[in-house]
Amino acid sequence: MEERTFDLTVPVTRAFRGIWTGLGVIWIVIGFLNLEDNAILGAIQLSLGLLVLPFVGLARRLNRYIIAFKDGNLEIDKGLFIRRRIPWTSISQIRIELMRLEFVVDTGKSRKIDFTALSYNDNQTIKPRIIDAATEFAKAKGIPVQDGRSG
Repeated sequence: MEERTFDLTVPVTRAFRGIWTGLGVIWIVIGFLNLEDNAILGAIQLSLGLLVLPFVGLARRLNRYIIAFKDGNLEIDKGLFIRRRIPWTSISQIRIELMRLEFVVDTGKSRKIDFTALSYNDNQTIKPRIIDAATEFAKAKGIPVQDGRSG
């Protein structure tokens, strides 16, 4: 089967990055200027400016939400640190609900893909494609699919 990847990441606009970068630079400059008169205030402003700049650089990865259906496993990437790889052999059932997709793992735990944060347009276009991909991979791997959307 061919790999299918869905990127549900909320884009970070240039305006957002520009405004926060500008604020960070302004805080750094004002912090340097205030260091002579009021060292504590200058240090705080300098620290805030230095903390904002890495945040702006990481903003894209903070909103990341990628779902990849691969031949060997299902991959779910959320944010900076959450990366789940679930082998298809460990998935015992897939449940399709109205606003979420649940993968029941052999250990009794379940991994969920929640669709509530998606826009109306994404719910109408992307969600059915994700459900179709999950169903297609499940059938190919012999995993039962329970559709609970109708009732």
